Amino acid sequence: MDLRGEGFLNSAVDDWIKSNKEKNRALFEHADRLRDLALELAQEIGRVSYSKQEVTLTALLLRAISSFEGVILLSERGMFVEARTIARNVLETAFYMGALAEDPGFVDKMVADYAKHRKALATELINDKAHADVIGADVLERLQRFLSDLDASDQGLSRVVSEQTARQSGMAPLYSFFRDFSGDAHPTLQSLSRYTDGQPDVTGFRLMPDDECAHQALAHAMPALYACIMLLQPIFKAETIYASVTDHFRWFASYGPE
Repeated sequence: MDLRGEGFLNSAVDDWIKSNKEKNRALFEHADRLRDLALELAQEIGRVSYSKQEVTLTALLLRAISSFEGVILLSERGMFVEARTIARNVLETAFYMGALAEDPGFVDKMVADYAKHRKALATELINDKAHADVIGADVLERLQRFLSDLDASDQGLSRVVSEQTARQSGMAPLYSFFRDFSGDAHPTLQSLSRYTDGQPDVTGFRLMPDDECAHQALAHAMPALYACIMLLQPIFKAETIYASVTDHFRWFASYGPE
């Protein structure tokens, strides 16, 4: 069976990108404008972020913007699986922002989650006898000291679960998109089907741009970035930006591929 396409970095894709951006001009232009508004908001709130809640919300907004820019770039090139994987990041960040906007104490839950992650990683490395020489005695000693200090502290250890965070933040409806994107974020049958022709019997393989990428990734990432911006309204007063975002959302609400 032959392989259709030559990947996403060959020169032939450049012409496809031009055609894709022209075909979906309104969507890409709207995404660019939304990104600009989000950046404008980040710059404004960054100057007045002092509390742990405010600083963390600003950093989360920047993560959402960065991921959204990744979705734009990948959607331009028709990288369906990769674009949806990064769109998943935008959604997850929105869940965290929503939970933190509702509860300033969510910062402590994030700290506990990070501490639990670091403890699990340190324990795994210490117990990895097969690679002890590679890890090195000095690193193992520092890891053991870290674990001892952590155990001696009153730091709580717990996990932040995305589904619970989505519900806590009032974004349960968006979680269905997150769950759907997870099928492309992992090597599942769903994601693998993007690289094959024919179902149920495979007749060939392909690695080439997907015409539906912009609609199936970028368009689905937009509501998440909208949410990231608007949920900050009760905390940061930037009415001009919020009004502009509301106007753009009216356009997006009526958007649909031809």
